[in-house]
Amino acid sequence: MAQNFNIGDTVYVPCSKFTELKDHPVSFYRTTVSAMPGRSLTINLPQGQFGNIARVFARKNIGILIIQINDFETEDNLLNPLSKSILQFSRLLLDHDYVTLLKVRSPDEIGIFWASNHGTYTHIILIGHGKGSIGSSPAAINFGAKKWISVEEFSELFQIRGEEARTFISLCCKTGQKSFAGKFSNKPICKSFIAPEQAIHGAEASQYCQTYLAYNLLKGYTEKTAYSKTTSATKPFARFNRWINGKLKR
Repeated sequence: MAQNFNIGDTVYVPCSKFTELKDHPVSFYRTTVSAMPGRSLTINLPQGQFGNIARVFARKNIGILIIQINDFETEDNLLNPLSKSILQFSRLLLDHDYVTLLKVRSPDEIGIFWASNHGTYTHIILIGHGKGSIGSSPAAINFGAKKWISVEEFSELFQIRGEEARTFISLCCKTGQKSFAGKFSNKPICKSFIAPEQAIHGAEASQYCQTYLAYNLLKGYTEKTAYSKTTSATKPFARFNRWINGKLKR
């Protein structure tokens, strides 16, 4: 969905697009729109300078929410190290105030947190254990306090009327299959859903996620281009699918 901008709006632009921002400590620069020529935005830069950027690269909001869905059994040797690797990498990209790690064991904890903080985040990263549908058993995510919950139950945790769609990156095994991703990506809250098609090693999951965030946030590529470049870069290790509105996208 295209973003609408107005003169005076606060926006975030990738520092990689401007030589004037090459020494900025994080990947995005918070600034204001001073003019809107054609399909571009003129934004304020340091020391009274101005710059132009295509609207597709500017963002009205930026924030990463990492949700670690614990299961009691693999927290110490898998989920904690994986979450920490994504958390620390994200903090290299964005100011610490724009990155949150939420650890949960029950679905209700997500629902309560999201109800109060949903406006803060543009990228939601899911870390836990997933499965595709097998026979009459539905696709699901494992919560330590409630065990497996279906994609329908899981998606309800994020539904807030009128809320803008978000990018979801799932590092949970098999959640990139149609039985999970196809359904979740059809929900109003989901702009796109990127997830592994098969079981995935924790190191592969970390590598993929960091590579995607580097292309999308650090280099400032659009989501489509970032996904394509990440897929090429990690092809020997992991297969992630990208779903939008219930359809598989390449």
